[in-house]
Amino acid sequence: MTMPRASRTVELCLDLCATHARWAEDLREVEELTPFAITARYPGEDDEVTREETTRSLELAERVRKTVREAIRKVRIALPSEPTP
Repeated sequence: MTMPRASRTVELCLDLCATHARWAEDLREVEELTPFAITARYPGEDDEVTREETTRSLELAERVRKTVREAIRKVRIALPSEPTP
C-alpha cells in the first residue's frame, strides 16, 4: 500500500485550535503551504516553485508567525525577543 505524502497536520492543528481560539479560522488558507513542505522533502518530483509562490508562501508564514505570537502573548506566556534584521 502506498501512503500519500500529503499531510493533514495543518488542517488538524487548525481544527483543534478553532475550538478554543477564533484566530485559527483566520489561518485556514495556510493549508496552501502543505505542498511546499512535500516539495522540499522530495526535490525533483514536483515542478519548481515560482517566484510568486515563494512570495505568497513567505507572506503566509509571516502571518502565521505574527498571529500565533500574538495569541501566545494574550495568554501571558513570555516569548523571546524578536530578532533584529
